[in-house]
Formats: sequence, structure tokens, C-alpha cells
Amino acid sequence: MRFTCFKISWFTRLSPNWPCPSRTSLPKHNQAEEVREIPAACSGMPKADSADARLRRKEKVASNRIIYRASGIGCLVVFAGFAAAAAAVKQVDCASGKKLTDALEKAEPGDTFRIVGTCHERVIITTDRISLQGERTGVLDGDSAPGNSLAGVVRIEGARGVVLSGLTIRNGANGVIGQSGAAFSVIDSHVQDNKGDGISVYDGANAEITGSTIRNNGIGVDVVNRSGVVFRGEVIVSQNGRGIETNGACTLEVRGGTLHVDENGGDGILVSNSDLSLLGFPEANGSVITVNGNGGNGMTVAAGNVLVAGAAGPELFHFSISASNNKSAGLFLVAAGYMIALGTLKLDVQNNDIGLDLGDAAGVILIGGLNVRNNGTGLLADGAGGITLIASNPSSIENNRTTDMDLRFGTRSTINGVAVGSIRCDGTVLSRGSKICP
Repeated sequence: MRFTCFKISWFTRLSPNWPCPSRTSLPKHNQAEEVREIPAACSGMPKADSADARLRRKEKVASNRIIYRASGIGCLVVFAGFAAAAAAVKQVDCASGKKLTDALEKAEPGDTFRIVGTCHERVIITTDRISLQGERTGVLDGDSAPGNSLAGVVRIEGARGVVLSGLTIRNGANGVIGQSGAAFSVIDSHVQDNKGDGISVYDGANAEITGSTIRNNGIGVDVVNRSGVVFRGEVIVSQNGRGIETNGACTLEVRGGTLHVDENGGDGILVSNSDLSLLGFPEANGSVITVNGNGGNGMTVAAGNVLVAGAAGPELFHFSISASNNKSAGLFLVAAGYMIALGTLKLDVQNNDIGLDLGDAAGVILIGGLNVRNNGTGLLADGAGGITLIASNPSSIENNRTTDMDLRFGTRSTINGVAVGSIRCDGTVLSRGSKICP
């Protein structure tokens, strides 16, 4: 394209008086190519043999090169303008009968589509860096059409850099599905009223959910098979059949803001063979998780881990987890599930049937602040691997209805600086610290 610009500027410079340029007046770096462009009618033109003529032509060559360079800049500016135009926002007005599916079939990487009205369709995204913007009024509605576990109102198949923002996504077999290594973001959106999952993240996919509400779905967020989700801002996962579930070497991370997983029919959060983390990134400081008022356990950790760790250094990190008013346990750890919190967590567990319930080979290492009260049993450990509770902030397990601590079947405990009301142990328990078995 730059060579074409040169020819136009070159002929524009020389053609007012004579349309047939001399071969010897061409810039040397383009003579071989340009000679093929000289009109046939000029093929017999005389060659310059005068020294003065050659000198004049050299001056013209210098002038033409200046024009060429300037025109080349002009061409770059023009084509940059074309690129900017190509990346402009494209409006899809479903209220007037347009189809988002049709627009996506023609999409190029980096395209942005603004959704107007309600699109009654299910769409598949296979192109990288596609953005769908609803500006809080756009709706993608699956019309409750039947489908299998991989049918979604929006399905992202391996595409990366996809952004869904300001949308309501509803009435599908599932809401949003990202699979096969997809990477996508859901921002300032509502995902609701889907029969299966609100958001599914499968098979090596990764998602970032920011400032969104996932409500009234079968499962709010389902993360399976080496996939991961990062939560940012205020995210609400509420009134679903179950809240958030992971299985198969997956990761959940809360990086700034509050994750509310409350008032779901079953467990709030299930961490199975996976990890849930609050880590020491500067933007993560002050992160909060609530698992309150669920019909099962607030949080279940089975063969997985909950890791809470601030960064090393002078900055003090603060994280908190609240697990209260759940029908079963506030926190239930089983099958070698562990919670590890190293000096940065405040854990508040109240008004559950059992506050902390530790089963087979499960354990807790908590250095921080702990408040366990007003539960049926405060802490029950039956066959647990180990309990280490060290208070770096005011901590207590007190005022629970049946007993404050009930330790059984080989459980080992180390308790230092935590105020404990009543404690009951069978003969197999090993205990040490400031509070031991009677």
C-alpha cells in the first residue's frame, strides 16, 4: 500500500506537463518495479544524456522523495483511521428485529456490540476479544428453550478476551458457559432465572466476575475441571438452588470487594478438590466473603483448601469471612479439607446448627481473629487431622448452646490465646496450649 501511495504522489508531481516520466528520474529503490508501470506509449522516449539534464533530474528526485515520504505519512494516517472505524461500536437493535447471532457470524477480533432491547436467542462466541454491552438495559433471553448441560444463552467456545457487560442474561438451560480454554469477564450484569447454572466455567476456562448479581438459577456459579474464577467488586450469588460449586483442580479467588453467597437452597460454597483463596495482592486487601442464611452448610471444603494469606512486609492485610444463620454448619471441612489462615483473617461464625464441623482428616490452622458463638455446638471435630487456633486478635469460642468445643476420635488440638467456654473430649484426643481437655 505504501508503494501505491508513492506512485500516486510521483505522477501527481510530474504529470501536469508530461505524463511519461524518465526512467532515470525514478528513485533507485523503486526503478525495477516502477519501470513496469510506465505506459506503453512512452516506451520509446529518449534517454537523458545531458549532464545538465541529469543534474536537474537529481534535484527532481530529491523533491519527489520528500513528497513520497509526506504522502506515505498521509497514507498511514488514513489507514489508522480505517482501523479505528473498523473497531467502532456496532449497535444490534433487537427491539427492531435485528439478530445478535447474525452480527456475531461476521464478527472480527476486537469488535464491540451494543445490545438494544431484548434479544430472544441463544448465541455462540468463537472469536477473540468480542465485547457485548447492554448498558444495563440490554437483555439476552433464552426463552426457556430446552437444552443439555452445554446449552447456554451465551456460550463461549475457546474464545479469549470476551467481555459481557451491563447485560441481563436469563431464561436459558444455562446462562453463560465458558469452555475449552475460554477466558471471559462478566461485568455489572444480572444472570438470573436459568434452569441450570447461572455461570458455568468448564475445561480449562477462566472467568472474572465483577460487580454482578447471579440469582435464582439451579447453581449460581459452577466451576469444573482445571478452571478458575476471580471475583471483584460486590458480587451477589443469592437465592439459587446452590450457590458456588467447584470440582476438579479448580481455583476461586476473591480479589477486592465482597462476595455475598447468601440465602441459597443448599450449600453456599462447595470447594471440592479445589482451592478458595484470599491472597496478598494490594487490590485484594479488605476482601470479604459472606456465606449466610443458606439451606445447607455455609461453606463445605472436601479434599480442598481455603487459603488466606497476606503479603509479607509492613503492610497489614485484613480479610474476613462470615458464616452465620445456616441450617447446617457454618463451615464444614471433610475428607482432608483444610482452612489455612496466616494472621490476616477475621472469622465470624454465629447462629448455625454447628459452627465449625471438622470430619475425617480435616483440619484448621488459624492465626488471627475468631468469633464462634450462639451455635448449637461451637466446634465439633470427629476424626479431624488437627486443629491449631492461635489468637493474634481477640478470639473466642463461647456461649454456644450445647457445648463450645467437642473433640473426638483422635483429634489433635493446639489452642493458644483463644477464650473457650466449655470443652469436651474423649480419651483418644491429644491437646496442648492454653486450653486443653479436662
